[in-house]
Amino acid sequence: MKTIKTLISAARCFVTLIEAGYQHHQVEYQFGGGL
Repeated sequence: MKTIKTLISAARCFVTLIEAGYQHHQVEYQFGGGL
């Protein structure tokens, strides 16, 4: 069952990247005056 653990860890990494990118976009939006 190695593949399942690999998929779970990959999914977690993917979610972390998406959340980090989203937060960065929110910060840019606030400091950029909404542009």
